[in-house]
Amino acid sequence: MLKARSLLLMLLVVAVVSSTPAAGLSPADYEATDLGVIGPGPYGESAAADVNSRGLVVGRSAINLATPTHLVVWQDRHLTDLGTFPGSEMEWVQPMAVNNRGQIVGYIFEPEESPGPGNPPLPGFNVHNTAGFLYENGAWTLIKAEGSLAAKAVDVNARGQVLGSEYHPEHGLRTFIWENGEFSYLDGLALDYPTAINDRGQVVGWYWDDTDNARSILWSERAVVEIDTPGVETYVEDINNAGQAVGSYYLDGTRRAFILERGEVKDLPVLTGAQTSGATAINERGLVVGYVTAGPDLPTARAVIWHGGTVTQLASFGYGCSAAEVNARGQVVGVCGLDYGPRAFLWER
Repeated sequence: MLKARSLLLMLLVVAVVSSTPAAGLSPADYEATDLGVIGPGPYGESAAADVNSRGLVVGRSAINLATPTHLVVWQDRHLTDLGTFPGSEMEWVQPMAVNNRGQIVGYIFEPEESPGPGNPPLPGFNVHNTAGFLYENGAWTLIKAEGSLAAKAVDVNARGQVLGSEYHPEHGLRTFIWENGEFSYLDGLALDYPTAINDRGQVVGWYWDDTDNARSILWSERAVVEIDTPGVETYVEDINNAGQAVGSYYLDGTRRAFILERGEVKDLPVLTGAQTSGATAINERGLVVGYVTAGPDLPTARAVIWHGGTVTQLASFGYGCSAAEVNARGQVVGVCGLDYGPRAFLWER
């Protein structure tokens, strides 16, 4: 499963797709399910991060916004609480991806270690006390090299290769691929936000340049290619096995969705009345999902799907929703902002 969404986008929108779409898609084609929360009462929070081709949904949930988040999975809409990393002082869990083998990766952290006076931020990390993890067959494995101050895992491909980054006091910010307990560092690559790795081992992500603008790259064993868009800043979010990548860029203060195909960047169309757009995921069929943000004629952020050069508005809920990932079956998971807090959602035909 190719999963990599920047957490900023997780609070914006939702999009819904099918692996065998027909012309004239409608929100009525899709059934939306609130996946619920751990604990009693309606005031807990949850967010779905990924879904594999077996329909296993992975995400986080908490009793309320002030309590630690747990790793949770949903299968056939049934929630299972997998808890937090055993024996760790880092009680908050942020899952990021799951592959078809059921391997789950993400990171654990402790908010009290957030940067502040006398506690300067580390490049690539919002929270100091952070470590990557792998969850597989009921067992947790820490992904953090000896001596590193912070680490995170952001994606895992079908081969079990885990993409992540770390900050080391001697080596600085580094991007790594972790496989069978061994770290391989991508030479000369220091991505503030690595976002996805496909089954061919191609990596996408972005970094802050010397002018504090975001620049995106596509890395392979043969070359490192900058994704050149018309924008001042470019945020790549996902890549499929065909090498198609999607994301968004800023131009004249407006965010615009794009797709990279065969070395060419193409803008994706927007809905009439929308102010900005962003693409968050692409599946193996080349279907792209994402969002448009509110404009004068759109009171909330809207979910969209791009297919065949057209954009279709799909259902949105509450204060706006966010698509996290789409699997090969066309199931989409994400989060919606409801009156009582964020909730994980599943959309499927």
